[in-house]
Amino acid sequence: MPKVVLSFCLLFFCTHILFAQNQETTDSLQKVLKSNISDKEKVDIYVNLAHEYRRSDSTKTYQYATRAIELAEKINYPEGKINAWYRMGLTNTSVGNYKIAKAIFRQMIQEANKYQYLKGKAFAYDGFGSIYNYQGNYEKALEYSFKSLKISEELENKQGKAMSYNNIGFTYRNQGNYSKALEYYFKALEINEELVDQKGKAMNYNNIGLSYNDQGNYNKALEYYFKALEISKELGDKTGTSFNLNNIGEVYMNQALYVKALEYLNQSLVLKREIGNNWSITYTLIRIGKVHSLQKEWQLSKSFLQEALLISQENVYLENIRDATELLALVEKELELV
Repeated sequence: MPKVVLSFCLLFFCTHILFAQNQETTDSLQKVLKSNISDKEKVDIYVNLAHEYRRSDSTKTYQYATRAIELAEKINYPEGKINAWYRMGLTNTSVGNYKIAKAIFRQMIQEANKYQYLKGKAFAYDGFGSIYNYQGNYEKALEYSFKSLKISEELENKQGKAMSYNNIGFTYRNQGNYSKALEYYFKALEINEELVDQKGKAMNYNNIGLSYNDQGNYNKALEYYFKALEISKELGDKTGTSFNLNNIGEVYMNQALYVKALEYLNQSLVLKREIGNNWSITYTLIRIGKVHSLQKEWQLSKSFLQEALLISQENVYLENIRDATELLALVEKELELV
């Protein structure tokens, strides 16, 4: 393995972030891995496992991506190696290791050019777009997302186009340009409908709902959140279902429909506890605490916020620590007046 890639990999042991992965998918991939398949197919399975774990366990992402890279080098399969680097780059991006992620994506472009692997180059451009989005440099994010889109159009890669459309929509949404965001989200939706990609459609519906919610168009937001929820339930996707329920609860909270808000937020919390997604659990606990505070149910609010703060502190979820602490301070101030 090249020394530069090994240095990327070692960082995964320093940063460990937990989200929920699709257990059914990982189990299925593990089963295929144990069957009689070629080394090239093994590389692809390792890459897929790295992808599944990239937001649930960065150490496992490192392990599977490394296996993919080592085997790909052994059998001279550069495309598999580049695809594995992409998963490493995305994981570094998600935990804020932007310098390392950029180095990985630069190396991907270099190798993709060497082997004329245009799809890998599109992946790298997508990676750069994600970094700049996280950093708030939306002009650069759009530049790289459109570069990725151009390659996918040249390759007539519909999945790649849908990915780029989603990323472009996400950037426009971050800029507050909701009409443009919706334009690209609907373009992505059209492709996913054509591909009969139900998971992709659910993501599109959710993104469209988020855009309407940001604009205060709550009826439209609910319309698309419920569409996403229906698909997530049909797919048996507990993670997606939990997030959709949470989003619906937040819309009802914004409409001051607190009973309905708690109904959906509590359903979301039950699922998230089943999954064991601590970050997501704390996020929903804070929202439930907020709803109780809006109802002036100070003691109930305090109990949910305290649990959220405890879990966030144990796992160093800085943003959730901040949100829970700020709201808890207001609630405790009100309790002193009671």
